[in-house]
Amino acid sequence: MTWTVADVMTGEPVMVAPATPFKTCVNVMQIHELTALPVVLPDGTLAGIVSEADMLAKEAELPLRGQRRAAGRARAMPAGELMTTGIVTTTPRTPLPAAASLMFEQHLKVLPVVDSKNRLVGMISRSQVLKVFLRSDESIRREVARDLLNLPQGRRGDVEVDVKDGVVHLYGDMEMASLSDLIQRLVAGVPGVVGVVNHPSLAAEPMAAGVGQGANDHA
Repeated sequence: MTWTVADVMTGEPVMVAPATPFKTCVNVMQIHELTALPVVLPDGTLAGIVSEADMLAKEAELPLRGQRRAAGRARAMPAGELMTTGIVTTTPRTPLPAAASLMFEQHLKVLPVVDSKNRLVGMISRSQVLKVFLRSDESIRREVARDLLNLPQGRRGDVEVDVKDGVVHLYGDMEMASLSDLIQRLVAGVPGVVGVVNHPSLAAEPMAAGVGQGANDHA
């Protein structure tokens, strides 16, 4: 199973319109404990994002003289003038690791999820991306065992699987380097796997399960 953005995103995110005033945006953020708000047009198209940083930047631009009057204008400024445009987005079908990499590379706390017409369909946060690592060890073990069972016998060798704290331990006959690399790449791609350790030609502990065991279990 490959986890996608759709598996963890917020499907009905809180949003504002371009005409939403500054003060209303602040209130909405506080009520819903958000750090950013998507700005959406009447047809559902994503226009931009208003973040706490955008608001702080606008406040920081205020001159020292006449500050009270300028502050009043800033608080009345609509979201359409405060928002950041040309933002990075993702799609519901994007694999979760790809979304995580995008958020890391772009230093993003949240990522808007859009459809093929750039209409907002969800939002995903860092904490939601990390949900995949809350999977139980047993759930991960069952999925790894099923994936290995789907490999031809000649390519999977005789491998047993154990998982401890998200780290998959592989025990068994993987003498060929190419076979070992193939299996480790396959296992590393399973959602929730923190790491992979190969123990060639060693027997697993009694608690570990062979590839053939639990093949009909469901994660």
